[in-house]
Amino acid sequence: MTKFAPIQNITSTKPTVTMLSHVWYAKDIKTAILAADIIVNEWGFKEYRLDIYGAIDKAPSYSTDCFEIIASKSLPRYVTMCGEANPTTVLEKTWVFLNSSISEGLPLALGEAALTGAPVVCTDVGASLRVLTDPDTGECYSSVVAPNDARNLARAQINFLALLDEWAPYAEDPEGSNVPKLTDKPTIEDVDLITKRMYEKVEQRKALGMKSREIVQKSFGGERYLREHEQMLWIGKARYDLLNKSPPLTGIPSRVEMQSLPTPSNIWGSTSVKIRSERRQPMSSVQTSTLMTSSVQPSIFTTPGIKSLFDSRVTSSKNSTLFVPSAIHSTPVKKIMPARVALLRKGEYETSGRSSTATKYLPGEDTFLYDVTAALERV
Repeated sequence: MTKFAPIQNITSTKPTVTMLSHVWYAKDIKTAILAADIIVNEWGFKEYRLDIYGAIDKAPSYSTDCFEIIASKSLPRYVTMCGEANPTTVLEKTWVFLNSSISEGLPLALGEAALTGAPVVCTDVGASLRVLTDPDTGECYSSVVAPNDARNLARAQINFLALLDEWAPYAEDPEGSNVPKLTDKPTIEDVDLITKRMYEKVEQRKALGMKSREIVQKSFGGERYLREHEQMLWIGKARYDLLNKSPPLTGIPSRVEMQSLPTPSNIWGSTSVKIRSERRQPMSSVQTSTLMTSSVQPSIFTTPGIKSLFDSRVTSSKNSTLFVPSAIHSTPVKKIMPARVALLRKGEYETSGRSSTATKYLPGEDTFLYDVTAALERV
């Protein structure tokens, strides 16, 4: 916070828009250059300057494209890719701070620019709007536009430089004065009038930028940092007390025993919480088999999916008898032999649908069918 103090005197003599962005696709430098092309070549604001500070070698091919756009649009006098520099030095030259990103997380550069009192124009991506919005009132004193929109980005810059449109109420114009408007095709007289206004509204523009500074201080200042960390500590203490002062469980059956498991705590180390775990008596193999047999109901063979596979019409196969251990049954129980399995073993399985001829096996398919048949017989 103390590093980025309000700028008392801006060192640049012309309306200068500054970017602190590495030159690569996520920062969308191309759209910022195209916006400068609209401002300079289409609208005719020849006093306008765009300085881009950031690493040029981060994405060499993207940087090359940016240089080509600058050259093809005849913008070398107006747009400069300056390379890396000290942010505090850069912000001393800033009339308006610009961020044209198409992707952001928490853009600290916006907060740093706002702390110096520089008005901010940025795209509505990531937490950009959150950084510049008052958490209590919802007020925002920065221009936030949609990403990848060069024309709206250009208009937002001119409106902020000259305090036009939505920013006109902060310009402290005399009552009854005629405030110019930026049209889609401004005339030479409009451009001259708006440019003159840029130079006249330096103090008012700075006062508007200081409102954004107050927002950043409120949202990211040391007081809020300490308050939220204090809340986190109290929550941690309450959680610790809850886990260690819970009343003991009573009326637990004899076969239920208590277990103590370590529970990590971010604030107070590790504690333990007691849980109930049921321990069953081991059963004999006969009891286990009886339980498994009784759990199989005849209705499971009548479900649509299983009924189509296990057809009870074929039960005469010699191998279709399943002997259950005598501990459970004294007489053999006939196993339901799958009709399709029996037909597969005879090689007489007929395909469904239009064809009624016997299946022509591929090489090795007979072995596969035998394995399938053996597996199904164990079901």
